[in-house]
Amino acid sequence: MKKITYFLLFTLASIHLSAQVFWTEDFETDGETVRYTSSSVFNDGTNDHYGRTNGSNISGGYVSPNGSWFMAGEDLDDNGGDGSALKTTEFASQNISGMTDIRFSGLFAQGTSGAGGLDGSDYLELSYRIDGGAWVLFMRFTGVSGGSNVGWAEDTNLDGTGDGVALSNTFASYLEDISVSGTTIEIRVVASANSASEEFAYDFFQLDDISGAG
Repeated sequence: MKKITYFLLFTLASIHLSAQVFWTEDFETDGETVRYTSSSVFNDGTNDHYGRTNGSNISGGYVSPNGSWFMAGEDLDDNGGDGSALKTTEFASQNISGMTDIRFSGLFAQGTSGAGGLDGSDYLELSYRIDGGAWVLFMRFTGVSGGSNVGWAEDTNLDGTGDGVALSNTFASYLEDISVSGTTIEIRVVASANSASEEFAYDFFQLDDISGAG
């Protein structure tokens, strides 16, 4: 697996000029159970929720999503949902026949509470699997240190500590290159956050075929 992370949106746009986008999920229309399937979608008030939103019914004060709608979560084990602090969203499989290298990109943010909310034990993880095989972790956001109310950053080496660019309430772009060999790929999001003010969001996922990109 090859790893590369870019923070600036204009960098993302320039890279896409030399790659072919073959999958996009922008959440502008409701794709639940069709384009993606979540373990539990709920809203039990502005501080207890997981699912697609335009920001009007949640806390977080998110800035600059792609379009109007995105996915967001907070206090995931609230009894208004399934009571579990873990939430998953799995996306429908995509054809990668003939591809050798692909690039994932997405927008990510944390709520306005910043370091006053997310803990070192909380996380947002992305994994992929090829042809229905084992899930492979390729991107994680977690606490910049252990303890409580530390805020999140990208965990660039996947060792459990956020050592990369910190999340803020403004959506920012993160990329990951993946070497592939197979017929189909699936993407999965797994989130863990069990208290109010532990706010996160994601938006505008894409996969590009970069097999022939120079």
